Amino acid sequence: MEVPRAPVFYPTMEDFQGNPLEYVEKIRPIAEKYGIAKIVPPAGWDPGSCYAPDFSSEKKFETKHQMLHRLQEGISFGDGRDYSLADYQRVASQRTKAWKAARYPDHDLLARHASTTSGNGESKMFTPENLEREYWDIVELSQEVAVEYGNDIDTFEFGSGFPLSQRGRSINGTKILEKMNEPEPEFGTADYYRETGWNLNNIPSAPDSVLRHVRVGINGM
Repeated sequence: MEVPRAPVFYPTMEDFQGNPLEYVEKIRPIAEKYGIAKIVPPAGWDPGSCYAPDFSSEKKFETKHQMLHRLQEGISFGDGRDYSLADYQRVASQRTKAWKAARYPDHDLLARHASTTSGNGESKMFTPENLEREYWDIVELSQEVAVEYGNDIDTFEFGSGFPLSQRGRSINGTKILEKMNEPEPEFGTADYYRETGWNLNNIPSAPDSVLRHVRVGINGM
């Protein structure tokens, strides 16, 4: 039996001005039947990214040594090595080049217009679609592959893609008194992306969220 696709929701600009948990509650009757749903922001939503990786930093983060072919077993994984951003990028680049050379040896030589051929005679290029297919082949067909997964990185230590609140709405944000008494910022402004409940740093502190009672950062949450 074919697995049904998860529902996709398109909130309005007015929905995005309010508490995200209120919108989640509104779509719950449909979404909870699937266990997952996709929410597409309204036109004009463009927070950009304020993340600026510091590859000169010596700060290290932990990894997990994941066996991809065992992901569906629900087992825990042991620790991998600790990396700085620069070290992790270097190792990831080396492993990417090795995988590409082994699985797509002629890709660069044939100017991206020709293709290597898979065992069943199908065209096989070094594309995101083929890489995703190979990933699921590893997971589902138990081809033994291990990775060092950079999991649950502390956004306070290493940065976040969203800006931090200036009205105390995120664990690592600040409280600027004059900001606290100002009206809510307009949709699309820089202040809006700092303060909106849809900012992933702010969602845990949204009204009705039980996580607002946990006043410490929990990586992964």
